[in-house]
Amino acid sequence: MLKRSIVLKFSSSQVLKFNLIMNFNLVSQLIQQLS
Repeated sequence: MLKRSIVLKFSSSQVLKFNLIMNFNLVSQLIQQLS
């Protein structure tokens, strides 16, 4: 049970990082289009 929760926490943090990176890429693309 403990192991599962650790894996869940780890995977959720990975997903958060991925989302942040994707958002950053989207924003930079938008800025490039605007400028």
